[in-house]
Amino acid sequence: MALEMWLRVATPQRSSLLSAFLVFIVVYLLSIPTARAEETIHITNGEWEPYLSEYCPHYGLYSHIVTESFLLVGIKVKYDFFPWGRALLEAQDGENYQGSIAWSHNEARAKLFEYSDAVATRFNVFFHRKELVFDWNTMKDIEPYRVGVTRGYYYETEFNAALDKGRFKVNVVTQDEQNIQMLLLNRIDIWPNEVVVGRAQIRNTLTSEQAALLTYHPKRLGKGGYHLIVAKNYSGRKSLIVRFNKGLKQLKASGRYDKYMTDAERGKYDKGKAKWTPID
Repeated sequence: MALEMWLRVATPQRSSLLSAFLVFIVVYLLSIPTARAEETIHITNGEWEPYLSEYCPHYGLYSHIVTESFLLVGIKVKYDFFPWGRALLEAQDGENYQGSIAWSHNEARAKLFEYSDAVATRFNVFFHRKELVFDWNTMKDIEPYRVGVTRGYYYETEFNAALDKGRFKVNVVTQDEQNIQMLLLNRIDIWPNEVVVGRAQIRNTLTSEQAALLTYHPKRLGKGGYHLIVAKNYSGRKSLIVRFNKGLKQLKASGRYDKYMTDAERGKYDKGKAKWTPID
């Protein structure tokens, strides 16, 4: 009421003051989102559907987890996609990129990068044609079979050691999709891959009729975690890892982490035909 009466008798000076006051309020309200805007980091990424891909919703499951974990602690992530070798090299200097996702732990990388808590823990299996009677328990059981592997992949300690010793009949290709085709054409017998990844690649490489011809053995070939890695050359690495781990814990506590995992099992992070672009 007092403001209403004041306006009724407003002089030009009062009108000027009121206009200035209203402008101040508008500017202040508009500035609130800016004050809360996230800082931005740059992370290298690669193609490993449905966990990581420029063509998957949210850039894949692992990218989605990393993005949401950082947002919970006020950090926005921008991804650039590279072949895996280059993704690692680009992330090493800590200048253009602060880190990379998502990597298993090994001693060579640990000399160059700090590791976060595991974004996820996964395992490999052997895929094969349904018509093949296949069973295994030890590496010796694998020796009679033709094994398809993808160049540059690290599968599991004992399996890779057997590969290095030449114990298997191996066919090496550059892409997982080539191994899927070779399985279908009976040019290899078994193909090791992460179980969710392999199933997604089969769905998106073959027709439903062709995919129905393939299956996988339930026995796990190793188990390992996949991590955000941050360059040791980056001065803020310790703080960044602490903040990410905090956000990851919050994401798990919220229940969204488990939902994302279930979504991946149901194919909701499978590749599309075009690059996925987030809306800012």
